[in-house]
This record gives sequence, C-alpha cells and structure tokens, in this order.
Amino acid sequence: MDLSTTSPLPSPLLLPQEDGLLMRKAGKWALEKLDYLRRYLEIFTTSMYKEDHWRGIHFIDLFSGPGKCKIRRTQQILLGSPQLAVNLRYPFS
Repeated sequence: MDLSTTSPLPSPLLLPQEDGLLMRKAGKWALEKLDYLRRYLEIFTTSMYKEDHWRGIHFIDLFSGPGKCKIRRTQQILLGSPQLAVNLRYPFS
C-alpha cells in the first residue's frame, strides 16, 4: 500500500490496526494464506484492468469473516480478504 504524501491517507478502517470492531482470531498460518490471496488478487485485477469486453469484475468471498484478523500468539492485526479486495491498485467494480 502506497502511503506517500501525494495521496490522501486511507481510512483507518482499511489499515491493519485496532479500530474497535470485531476481528477474527487466527493462527500464524493466516499470514501466509492472506499474503497468497493478496498477490493473487493483484495479479488478477492487473491482468483484467485493460480488458474492454468485461462489463465488470466482481469479488465474492463467501467465507470472508468480519474483515480483519488478529494472530492469537502475537496479537498482530492483518487485513482480511474484504479489505485486501478494496485496497487493490485496480479495484473490483
């Protein structure tokens, strides 16, 4: 995520930090799983970005959870799949 001074800062709800909302407790495996998902979403949306024959590209995650995860042992906060999907360079429609 680019947090340069030339662009406005993202909403605190879209940052991996405490926001007072519910978070899913997860094991350390969630780090790897969400990293793979983020990279896949970036590749997919980047490859589809310039295609003119699509009416839209949509993201559906039937098991997404509340949006953020907290690793049980370290208390590290991670963005879950819904926030990963909206933080992409080329967003879904």
